[in-house]
Amino acid sequence: MFVPCQQPQYRLIRGIFERQTTFSDSIFYDISAWTLPDAFGLEWQPVTGKEIASIKTQEKNLNESRKPALPPGDIIPFAFAVSPEGYDFPRIAARILRSGVRVRVAMEPFTADGHSFRQGTLVLAADRQNISAREFSSLMNEVTELGATVTAIENGLTPAGPDLGSSQFPVARQPKILLLTGDGVSVSESGEAWHLLDTRYQIPATLVDVDRFNGLNLSRYNVLIIPDGNYSKLSADKIRQFAQDGGTVIATGNALRWLKSAGIANIEFRNSTGDQPASRPYASLTEDKGALTLAGAIFEAELDLTHPLCFGYTRNRLPVFFGDTLFVSPGKNPYSTPARLTHKPLLAGYVHNSQIPMTGGAAAVSVHGAGKGKIIAFPTSPNFRSFWYGTNRLFANAILFGNLISGDSTEKK
Repeated sequence: MFVPCQQPQYRLIRGIFERQTTFSDSIFYDISAWTLPDAFGLEWQPVTGKEIASIKTQEKNLNESRKPALPPGDIIPFAFAVSPEGYDFPRIAARILRSGVRVRVAMEPFTADGHSFRQGTLVLAADRQNISAREFSSLMNEVTELGATVTAIENGLTPAGPDLGSSQFPVARQPKILLLTGDGVSVSESGEAWHLLDTRYQIPATLVDVDRFNGLNLSRYNVLIIPDGNYSKLSADKIRQFAQDGGTVIATGNALRWLKSAGIANIEFRNSTGDQPASRPYASLTEDKGALTLAGAIFEAELDLTHPLCFGYTRNRLPVFFGDTLFVSPGKNPYSTPARLTHKPLLAGYVHNSQIPMTGGAAAVSVHGAGKGKIIAFPTSPNFRSFWYGTNRLFANAILFGNLISGDSTEKK
């Protein structure tokens, strides 16, 4: 798709696409970068008229109707495979899990019946399900209509990759989510997470006031979301036990500082090492402090596409949004940081010169181990203002697949 700049709405097009990194001022009313295609995780680049002329274009019907997986009936194949690509995959996966059928997740690529499948593919075997063949077929047709790519598989033996009955196809669990809200919790980050789950993915979540958490029975939940906030009154022992029993803890922003201070996760923060001036006028204090504030900038992260948190992504580069100077060092375990900023990651926005050295190679997400469970740490909100779609999938994968991450790949205390 091409968006020409020679049109009356040129200024709007430029505002949507430009990546500005130099500014005449260092004080911002709001965030300093608004590059919309980066917010949606799109692959894009500016092209000249000569380059367009050399590219062969073709028209394509973008509204192609999807064929049903199967006509309703009593005979179904050995299994169905649901491909992991696409923004709506978490909503589709949640719908399947709510049906009560047993779902397995491919941890390695495989081929079957002439088709190639990537990590994160859902495999639903027809054998020993608790619904009839007709209901099973109807479910697959429903998820096809929701936008899923569903493929019938006739045999559990694969010519390449693990066989469908191997340990590389663990069973997915239905997420039962508890989301902290209330006094001290960031209203925006808790609201962003709730909106994503409730409105876009239709994944139920229970919201609980942080003041009630310490007396709550957590046995009915397997995912705990701790948004950015101040958690001085939260029971560290309760959260530690929840994780050790197999729960997945997902934390964002300053909740990471609390996890470290409580001794729950070994998170190392980067600090500015820039030289401090010997003397500055008192009148410059407010402006100097403002210049050190990260108003909101876009950075480029590199993804490990083989990691469960990155299932469904097809490119190993992803724009991420940082709204604070909370930069985290990657874990000592080489497998524990599946998304980290590139060497020179700034794509758009303002960053103070003293903070630039902290950005290269910093963690965009890291995974920490606690007993049978996992603690997944996001230094910034992956759901920023509910318009940063590109990193929503990292957050959703943490919910859906966090428990499937190998303990050997996590950062230990």
